[in-house]
Amino acid sequence: MKQIAAHVAIFQKNKQEILLCLRRDMPLWVLPGGQKEISETIDQTALREVKEETGLNIKISHLIGIYTSPDGNIIKNLFEGEIESGEFILSDETRDIRWYKTDSLPFNILRFEVSRISDAQGYSGQTIEKPFYINGRQELAYFSKKPLFMFKLLTSYLISKSAMKYPLSLGSPPKLKFQLDVTYDQWTCKEFLSFKEGDIFSNSILKDHPDLMEAKELDKENKKNFINNYIVNYYTNHKDELSKAIEKIKNDWSKIENKFFETSAKLFGFKNEKGIYSYSWPDGNYVCYVSIFNCNPRFIKEKEFQAFYKHTATTNYVCVHEMLHFIFYDYVEKNFNDEYKSLGENAIWKLSEIFDDVILRLPEFIVLTGQRDPSIYAQTAEELEQNLCLWKQSGNVNGFIRSYLKLL
Repeated sequence: MKQIAAHVAIFQKNKQEILLCLRRDMPLWVLPGGQKEISETIDQTALREVKEETGLNIKISHLIGIYTSPDGNIIKNLFEGEIESGEFILSDETRDIRWYKTDSLPFNILRFEVSRISDAQGYSGQTIEKPFYINGRQELAYFSKKPLFMFKLLTSYLISKSAMKYPLSLGSPPKLKFQLDVTYDQWTCKEFLSFKEGDIFSNSILKDHPDLMEAKELDKENKKNFINNYIVNYYTNHKDELSKAIEKIKNDWSKIENKFFETSAKLFGFKNEKGIYSYSWPDGNYVCYVSIFNCNPRFIKEKEFQAFYKHTATTNYVCVHEMLHFIFYDYVEKNFNDEYKSLGENAIWKLSEIFDDVILRLPEFIVLTGQRDPSIYAQTAEELEQNLCLWKQSGNVNGFIRSYLKLL
């Protein structure tokens, strides 16, 4: 009996990226697709298999190629498809779904699959007909010449076998730590205290710590010493107050922590076959430094930020705000790498702040922060409304980013 299958090449970014699935039964990346059922057409097979393996609804653009085994018993049809709707959902066949650059495909992919991706990229309007033949010994010999690849392949295989026995997890969420740090506050004060009339950060520092005005007319070295001594004395004189504050902040965060990670996973992550969303957070320190200054700087690479211990919007709001920045930067770097590299730091920073403006106004995040109408990064209320409309039209993170980038 003939085995007939359909697979689909789904591209983005002018065919520079291809959608691949990591199989559960073996650690290989493949094009989404599978065997034809008796009652369906080959086009229907393609649509069904993509939906089952990725959660996406697609439309077929054209048939790229037909690949037939030497004995004629195996026929593989390759289509090109376009995404119409849906979101990534992992299945009992699929352990991971990713976009890969076509010039930087994963190591654990068969050369036959690579050749089909090349055929799809070079499609000129005429259906290709080629023999289908995978020589297992040749593939094994190819991988065996690359010891590091073989080690990765074996590791990937062991992980895949484990993933079949245990519930799927794309990475545990990080544990946010809370600390006081005198030296960090000394740096913050010296970094943001400019004494300039229109500087909102400087004015904020002086509002809460008017005695620091004495440092204004001092020379650089004496100003540094004055600030350092002031902060050390403040920590000493307010020791009990700061200790109580950090305990309250920890307790407040613990009440929303799990719900925050669940909510952010739904926003950014995949849904597995059990209907559970998860997202693999990037590595980092994940420290909230409780500060005596209302400047609240963040460090994306280290995954660290400060939160003013008397913040009027609650420190839970600050924590949610900053944690969203960390996951958003990671998402953009993974899914919009070219734009991430080309836009520049300031543009990505603004995009991340605009994203927070929008997301923190969603009901599920208002419940977490208790802030219905937080301050905005957008220049005007009209700009905020424009971005809120972009979110309503797109309905997901990927669509929002694409729509926003088109406006630049």
